[in-house]
Amino acid sequence: MKKYPVTVIVLILLLAMACKDEEIPPPATLTFATRTTIASETEGPILITVNLDKPAFHDIVVDFTIEGSAQGGIDYETTATATIANGDTTGALLITLIDDTDFEFDRELIDQAGILGETVKISIARITGNALPPENGEGVLHLLVIKDDEPVAKSLSIDLSWDSGDGTPGDVDMDLVLFLLDPTIGPRFLAASATIGTGFEKIAIGTPAPDGLYGLAIRYYEGASDNVTFTVKFTPGNGTLPGGATESSHMAVYTQANINGEENNPVQIVLTFEKKGPDYLTFSEIAVPASGSRGRGVQGTLPRDRSQEWHRVGQ
Repeated sequence: MKKYPVTVIVLILLLAMACKDEEIPPPATLTFATRTTIASETEGPILITVNLDKPAFHDIVVDFTIEGSAQGGIDYETTATATIANGDTTGALLITLIDDTDFEFDRELIDQAGILGETVKISIARITGNALPPENGEGVLHLLVIKDDEPVAKSLSIDLSWDSGDGTPGDVDMDLVLFLLDPTIGPRFLAASATIGTGFEKIAIGTPAPDGLYGLAIRYYEGASDNVTFTVKFTPGNGTLPGGATESSHMAVYTQANINGEENNPVQIVLTFEKKGPDYLTFSEIAVPASGSRGRGVQGTLPRDRSQEWHRVGQ
């Protein structure tokens, strides 16, 4: 009978014990600790925590998909990965916010939460290690809201009023919609006033609004009048009008041909003006469309005689 050295037998026993110790347990469940984080762009580094429901079996690496209205490298920096060390139950994704002097906003964020700023939408893309996302899909998404910290004050007020032909608003309903005329992507929806039964609409532009060419859509939504005289009045707050004027008014008339109740068509921009710092310049007259007055949606079209002006200002 062969006799094995004692050291060999001990080594075999140790290996057997090691294999037994390395039995892989069932995967842990990985989720975000919270659904939402709200931070100012001046806060710098932000940690977005992920949790395990039991200690990690060896290191676990989590890769994330980053989307949203905020732009990587401009509004924030991140490696889009987090590590949970062996034996730990938490890890964190580091996102470093970049402070700037630009006015930034997400229209959906304003509508839903009344916050000026942008969003970073974070989702779990891949897990390397002994962990899985929950079967019900809960806790795998996180929203980081970056609040813009630029001071906001009323720079310019825009008021729309109308006369249905008898000295009153009558049964006429009109809407006021504001766009930034971006020379690269086209008209960019900023704000709308579309109340019912008031006889007027109003939009205010804040001081941090970007410079550029702006456009108004003035929509004849419904009514029986064939002779609606409407007035758009601009009143400066912290801004200034040409010649230091205290207000600037523009008047035009819509007929039944201008009624448009559809909401899926491009808007028709009928008045433009330029913003340079606190100054508001080059107000156009109102260009009444031959038909329609569409004022909904996020796309727009300029009157033909103003298309060259738009591109010139944007250059």
